[in-house]
Amino acid sequence: MQIAAISVLAFLALWGLVFIAHAALTPARLDRECAKGFNEVIDRHVKEFQAKDAALNEYAKKVAVLEEALSKKHPHDEYLETRVRDALGKLEERERQFIVWLFNNGHANNALIHTAGFTGLPESIINKTGEAHLLYYDPIRPGNGLVEMDRLYDINPKFSPALKDVLYPPRPVTPPQG
Repeated sequence: MQIAAISVLAFLALWGLVFIAHAALTPARLDRECAKGFNEVIDRHVKEFQAKDAALNEYAKKVAVLEEALSKKHPHDEYLETRVRDALGKLEERERQFIVWLFNNGHANNALIHTAGFTGLPESIINKTGEAHLLYYDPIRPGNGLVEMDRLYDINPKFSPALKDVLYPPRPVTPPQG
């Protein structure tokens, strides 16, 4: 019986040692398992963020290509601007001032042109610009319509957008940072 009691006590002592060892080692094992799980989650999120970052970079490249394409002018618009620049190059400074004044003012008759100090310039401009008629006029013929009494001058609507881009070049638009 003593042998059985010693055996039972030895078994319980060994079992207690195993229990104490496991109790002492369990927090470290749980920390390793948690750290491994956290590292897996972090690695998965890093890979997701890298994939999203790559997709955003690809999108930014496509946007840049599209913005560049949109910033280019149509060849027809470039042609009209070239014609406007050539026509303005043929004019003297005072005539260019008149074009800017008329563009900003809208339309004007001879009396308003005279009052603004640009007397005689419209006909001179029409003669100098040749094919690119920056100006056009509507004759004013009151009464029976046989005698021209005045003229209403205006910028040729065909060249108006091109003239606007030449006189007041568009500024590049930068999106707000955010």
